[in-house]
Amino acid sequence: MRACLRSLLNQHRPTYAYQILVVCNPGSESVRAMTLEFRAMGLPVQYYFSEGRGANRARNKGAKIAEGRYLLFLDDDTELPDWDFLKRIRDRVVGHRTEVALGGFYLSPQGSSLPARVYNCAANLWMMKASKSPHRRPVMVGGCTLIDRQIFWGVGGFEESQEGAAEELALSQRIQARGHKVVLSPQISVHHYFQGGWTRLYGNAFRHGQAKPANQNQRLDSISSRQVLSLLRRGRAIDRRLGESALARLLIPSLAAYYFVVLTGSTVGKWLGRRSNAQDGYLEAVGSQSHPDL
Repeated sequence: MRACLRSLLNQHRPTYAYQILVVCNPGSESVRAMTLEFRAMGLPVQYYFSEGRGANRARNKGAKIAEGRYLLFLDDDTELPDWDFLKRIRDRVVGHRTEVALGGFYLSPQGSSLPARVYNCAANLWMMKASKSPHRRPVMVGGCTLIDRQIFWGVGGFEESQEGAAEELALSQRIQARGHKVVLSPQISVHHYFQGGWTRLYGNAFRHGQAKPANQNQRLDSISSRQVLSLLRRGRAIDRRLGESALARLLIPSLAAYYFVVLTGSTVGKWLGRRSNAQDGYLEAVGSQSHPDL
């Protein structure tokens, strides 16, 4: 989080008013002290906390407090890659008024571990696949999303009952179902610091494979083996910082293993979903009641 706030402090000063809201869940005195420290340096940052856990609950609370037209969601493990980030997104929204939602990619900072590079590369491949497939549309990630506040609340914000990756998929789908445009733009890509090693990486992959948004019957990674292989062939180009190093040569088999775990989780999730549907129809009932417009 300190790196995230420092990258905001180092931005070339915008000529427009803006807020920086840190919403901690649950509350933390050390995080509060950090925000006060940066506020003393001149950063217009405010600290809040939300009851209970869940990234979506914190995101929605921040969106309710925010006063500006546009909401930029960042996570505490991301940082802006350069000093012109805020200027770029300002120029983008002014020049493209029809783009009410922008999603960026995850860049691996210099010195990132191989598990971190695999995670970021897999996330970018998933977003690219979603944008190119005729059956699916662009997906924004919660750690790097810019959206018009009115549109955000018009579709209900983030689903607080959804965690993992499903909440990002559901929000992106609801925005586009209302006829709005979602664009993935490298202009708002951020450095993402994946915390943890191989155990956490593959644990996340398995859970993401089982994740399912409340309004969608398909798993978020219903990807055929042929599509996976096609993505993996393009994987090296996602993180150009790797070059042709020995680390780069490990990336492709690591991604293959990652997607194997994802697809395994998806298979388990489908089996569990069929059992739930056969017993009480709970998933369909929740989806219909939560999103009648879809």
